[in-house]
Amino acid sequence: MHSLATILLTLSALATLVPAAASAASYRVDAAASDIHWRVYRSGALANLGHNHVISATQFQGSVELAKPPQKSRFLLEIPAAALRVDDPRLRHHYGREFAESIPADAVSATRANMLGPKLLNAGNFPIIRLRGEALVDNPPKKGNLTFATTMDIAGRRLRILLPARIVIAEDSIRATGQFTLSHQQLGLQPFSAALGTLKVSPQIDFSFSIVARRR
Repeated sequence: MHSLATILLTLSALATLVPAAASAASYRVDAAASDIHWRVYRSGALANLGHNHVISATQFQGSVELAKPPQKSRFLLEIPAAALRVDDPRLRHHYGREFAESIPADAVSATRANMLGPKLLNAGNFPIIRLRGEALVDNPPKKGNLTFATTMDIAGRRLRILLPARIVIAEDSIRATGQFTLSHQQLGLQPFSAALGTLKVSPQIDFSFSIVARRR
């Protein structure tokens, strides 16, 4: 799930916004000031017996080396699968009615175990979700909105996606924000299904991110 995956590449936006005379600069992702999470949804004829869930990344790290020209900049984001959190109460409250129901602790634990298990993230064999990439600079950015070419390594598979982000640059930091949707199929993951498919997880996954990186 990967998120999330776009986040680091969004930092490449810096490369297209930094003045041409600027020297190469190094930034480090500030996980404490950042947010990466995604929503998965119940589906099927017996969907009322299931729950919608919010998955959030914690303890992730990343960096970006800004070069000139921007196509030569390098980006990296690493998310430890074992540190993924299921159903942070703050995030559930933020998303309102669809996530308002109280979920028993055993259901949260079962969801997390299934997510990290061999049928999905296979965290025992692939503990890190890793993202690398570059900004697409064929066209000039419009009001800080850029698209990024992203390579994601997840659960022993590698995929490539194009993702949008909005970049804001401060004196010693940058922030990349955005939302996007992927499917389990795009990520090479098999969503949970039970009772002959009458209770299952929807193919759609909605991602949100707000990543802060600070100049070293």
